[in-house]
Amino acid sequence: MSRPDGETEIRNTVEGDHNRTVQVGVVNGGAVFHGDSTVYQFTKDDPPKRKYEVACNHLAGGSPRIAEGLLTEVIRAGLASTAVAYHYALATLSERSINQLGSTQFEQIKTASSIADRFPHDSWRAAIDVIRDLMMCATAQEHEREPDRQALDDVLSRFKVLSEQRREEITRHLDMIIGGAMQDRLDRDNSEAVAEARVSGDRSERAWKFFEATPAEPRLVTPYEDGRVPPRTWVVAVLGGIALIGGLVVTVGAAGADVADAVAAWTALVVLAHGVAVWLGARVVASRRRRQRLEVEHGGRRVPEAVENLHRLGSKRFRADVLGLIEREIVRQHPKKHVEGRRWKDDIERSGRMLYLRLVRTYGSVIPDPEYRDAYRRAVKREISAWTLHWLVRMHVRLWADRWSDGRFFAFRKVTYADVVQGVAGLLCTLIAVGGVAGVYVALGEWSGVSPLWGTTVAGVLLGSTGGADLIGRRLALSRERAECRALLEEEQAERKRCLEQLADRPTDAEMARWFDFDKAHLKAVAMKRAGLSNRDVIAHVVLTEGLPRAKRARVIYGPPRYSNYLVLVFLLTENGVREFRFDLQFEIAAVSNEQRASFSYGALVLVEVKEVGVQFAGEKRTIVLVWDNDDTTLLESRQGTVLSRALHLSLQNSRDISLVVENFEELSDKEENPEQLEELAFGASGITSALRILEAVAVEGREWIEEERRRRDRGFEEWKRTESLDPSVLPAAPHDDALALGFAEAPVAEDGRVDGEPPFTSPDGS
Repeated sequence: MSRPDGETEIRNTVEGDHNRTVQVGVVNGGAVFHGDSTVYQFTKDDPPKRKYEVACNHLAGGSPRIAEGLLTEVIRAGLASTAVAYHYALATLSERSINQLGSTQFEQIKTASSIADRFPHDSWRAAIDVIRDLMMCATAQEHEREPDRQALDDVLSRFKVLSEQRREEITRHLDMIIGGAMQDRLDRDNSEAVAEARVSGDRSERAWKFFEATPAEPRLVTPYEDGRVPPRTWVVAVLGGIALIGGLVVTVGAAGADVADAVAAWTALVVLAHGVAVWLGARVVASRRRRQRLEVEHGGRRVPEAVENLHRLGSKRFRADVLGLIEREIVRQHPKKHVEGRRWKDDIERSGRMLYLRLVRTYGSVIPDPEYRDAYRRAVKREISAWTLHWLVRMHVRLWADRWSDGRFFAFRKVTYADVVQGVAGLLCTLIAVGGVAGVYVALGEWSGVSPLWGTTVAGVLLGSTGGADLIGRRLALSRERAECRALLEEEQAERKRCLEQLADRPTDAEMARWFDFDKAHLKAVAMKRAGLSNRDVIAHVVLTEGLPRAKRARVIYGPPRYSNYLVLVFLLTENGVREFRFDLQFEIAAVSNEQRASFSYGALVLVEVKEVGVQFAGEKRTIVLVWDNDDTTLLESRQGTVLSRALHLSLQNSRDISLVVENFEELSDKEENPEQLEELAFGASGITSALRILEAVAVEGREWIEEERRRRDRGFEEWKRTESLDPSVLPAAPHDDALALGFAEAPVAEDGRVDGEPPFTSPDGS
């Protein structure tokens, strides 16, 4: 392969330390972390019962190595039953091929059998016997190249009478062990069941919900109006009031007894008309200010600096995620209906900006300066995920789209009939008040259009009406906006309730793992069909997966990551070479597309390594750049927009590289999670953990891999026979004869809740 220095070399080697921690994420279509789930949570002080439940959940969720370790701990603590033994055997064999089984694993299988032998026969015990006999047939098949027909017929007949869940679990977890004629037989019997299982549980209507965050509780929005009155308005209103009141007081005091009634009547008219004029004017001002506010929100006016400046509200990631959510929803909800002379994206751009500012102001945390590291990290950690606001963004963009399609998006610009009437009526009331002032002076017999006192009183009417209307109008606008905010909050609360009801049947992590396992089994079958191969022709197979760029991603705390879109690579290793198939899997609806295929000889695979890589995005295109050990600093300093991650890198002689990028847990982890376990989850979920030994062996051994593989399997067969002939190294037995003393009334099960009828803990006396 080509090195950075320009030299080219071809050599069979294995490089890389695949125990290093994954650095950062590269899939950025959305990150949802279900941190409130308890299916994988336990403490060191929890009783064995709880640890057993968590182990079952890990096994069902596709993390058998974690389940295996927990079950070993549970058994050593004295918890024993046929159910425990069954799950222990299953966890030991899951995601391991025959040649990956050693004396430790064989002894664990023997231990599981010996535990089950202490209890009366039940459905769990029957399943263990089937697993043990399938193992016997598989190792014999690998050793003798052909299975014992009678033994195979017997075990498969017993396999068929197991419950559907047990058959499903055994098929899923022994996928890498059962091969050849055995697998051909199982495929014939199970092909329809696999097809049904892929879409079972209403997958197309429910799978998408796993990638939806639990909606955040809506908060009351801070009004755009602040209710503050500028000094100029106060000056005008106060001066107008003083002039009007002063003028009227002077005239009333100067009125004689003969004109007192007339002056009082005209004064009352002035006060009443002026008051009505101020009130009507205030309503007009409030309506005008609402239109001005909506103009800002719809792009007709400049956004005030006080609104635009977010100061330290919201971390950079929170802001970027909120903005990304809004932009994606605007594109996704583009109305199909065409509106003459309007363009959706242009019209909606400012509304999107204002929604962004509102969400950051309402939901963003106050973030200290990064130089105060501890305070900064605590603030960022406390900040809610932007994806918990996705429902809110969808709601608002949907409302915009509805109004835009109906031509109501800019309806606020039209001055309503009520506003016109109020404006005209307010003007008339002002004129009536001026006329009332004139009537006062006529009644006094001192009428003069140029009288200073008359002019002062009229100026008081005009200034008081203007200033008073503006002052009260601002307060009225604030009151109206507050009412709108409360109404919006109620609408958002109703929408959140609807969303929660819709997410009530969100699939469990175990269901997601089950669907994905059947997807991989289906794609393996498709690859074999395309290649014209049967299981007899396949020495080994490898299935690797990777989340596609821009895919949505989600995970349950302590669980593996899940993606809405996958790249699935299937390698079929045969006598004549390696067949490679690539598929794009749209997980939410179980749709497969973009099938590609290639093949290469064993000698063509020259390099297998787990390397640090730089990943760059340009729109939907992703570029992977290898980071050489002496170039880390250069990459970080010179490549803007590059994120570092880990990848399984395969190099072929024809200069074609295959890179499988391993996801990290940025935004998808809790501070209490163990980084080493997160790494194990990432590599296990992608298939690298189980595939790496096979690919490394092919890279080192080349064409000789076939014979070496068979020799390894022969050694495994001999080891299995040796283990079967020895007394089992039984771990400490359960301290209770009565199973119910352990605290179980029924079988602890994985979170999908499908169980057999029998209780898992049966006492030796059958009670």
